[in-house]
Amino acid sequence: MKLVQHVGLIHAQESNFNITCGLNDCQSTFSKYESFRRHMYRKHKHSILPSDDEEHEPPMDLENEDAAAENDPSTNGMAEQPPCLNELLTSFSENLVSFILKCREKNNLPLLVQEEILDDVNVLFCFFKENYDAFIAYHLNKSGFNMSENPEIQNVLQSKDFFEEASIVIRSKYKLKEHCKSKLDMTEPVQYTLRGSSGHKLGSYSYVPLSQVLRKYCSHVDVWEEIQSYNNQQKNEGVLSDYSDGVYFAEHPFFMHHPNSLRLHFYEDEFEVVNPLGSKRNKHKLCAFYYSIGNMDGRYRSQLKNIHLALLVRYSYVKQCGWDVILKPMLDDLKDLATNGFTVSVSGIEYKVNAALATISSDNLSAHMLAGYSMSFNSGRICRYCMATYNEMKEKFTEECFVLRTAAVHQYHLECIVQNPDSKAIYGVQSKCPFDELPYFDTTTSFPPDIMHDLLEGVIPLVLKLVLTRAHREKHITITEVNEELQKLSIGQE
Repeated sequence: MKLVQHVGLIHAQESNFNITCGLNDCQSTFSKYESFRRHMYRKHKHSILPSDDEEHEPPMDLENEDAAAENDPSTNGMAEQPPCLNELLTSFSENLVSFILKCREKNNLPLLVQEEILDDVNVLFCFFKENYDAFIAYHLNKSGFNMSENPEIQNVLQSKDFFEEASIVIRSKYKLKEHCKSKLDMTEPVQYTLRGSSGHKLGSYSYVPLSQVLRKYCSHVDVWEEIQSYNNQQKNEGVLSDYSDGVYFAEHPFFMHHPNSLRLHFYEDEFEVVNPLGSKRNKHKLCAFYYSIGNMDGRYRSQLKNIHLALLVRYSYVKQCGWDVILKPMLDDLKDLATNGFTVSVSGIEYKVNAALATISSDNLSAHMLAGYSMSFNSGRICRYCMATYNEMKEKFTEECFVLRTAAVHQYHLECIVQNPDSKAIYGVQSKCPFDELPYFDTTTSFPPDIMHDLLEGVIPLVLKLVLTRAHREKHITITEVNEELQKLSIGQE
């Protein structure tokens, strides 16, 4: 029973909670603590409960038992100590913080909703404690127990602000941040100030240091084991499964010499945090850089917990200051990761790890803005992979018909526009890419097409519209039949 209490007290709030029963060679695995707890009491109660308690399943609320378990020698291996109210309060406070944070982060709750939940829990807790204390005090007095001679028990039963004291941390933004930094090893975003040409302050943006996040992320045993498993797996010759099977990886100036280094795949996008209506359009528009590690199976890379936020800035600041200024801290980090790397400790063993930028994905407009290409797609040279013009793309449809952009050709174009700015339209190049500061970076190969924007939001809806319209016009199918088939699909309905 102490093991069940320990798991609930210490591990249940972990984001990647997963446990195997293991009792009597049971291999049942659980991702939720309550499922694990029910399993233990239903399938193994004779092994975990004393004989006189075999007929009774413990109540759902194990708060007090969990708090007591922290001081139990079978739980932490230390000599048994007498219960302490302050230790109970500290333990309860930490569990309360974990509970509220889990609710907030898993359900994207705003601060107002979080406070309402906390207030409601406070009411329930105070109601229970007040009546439970009265019940205990009544039976102690009835049995002849002298409360005045036991001030510690009297203090516990008369304490009215127990929950308020425990919730001090979660109600204060500053204390909550300090708690997350000290107890949860949180990496705090760094604020950078942006200034205009005259030196006046425009605002600020947030950057989450890559090196700190990667060091903490890779120190998790499951993450490190997956990275090592990926790096050591045998490749199927002639089969393209991810970036590392392609020509660009094999010829990459950094990865060709360090194939097992961490590959960082970045994604940039803009979004509105409110409805973009009328004059308010673009007022609250933000730019964000995300990244994931490519050295793991695709089923893990696609999970939200393995996608990290690197940078967040107002879109208006990008327009005013440019990416060169805003990306400088991140570029400095990327240079250091490739040159010096970082040391990660896993299960007491230290490893030296290097990392480098592999690709940057985004919609076409953002990709061209970042890469320094022309941002007009209605005329001139509109492609970042070749020298095709808008009109030529309507007539030619194979790669052999166009001149491809290469690193050498792109460098020549950059030199030309410096000497003659009027030639920008001739080459479809507006400026140098900020990421060119990285010695291994090639603008012409590092901005791949984004399948979500180009296919799911681009070509596929248009093709489906044309196909269904033609099929309906020629009486091959009716709208009713299409809707009936859509109703049968389970995708997107769960």
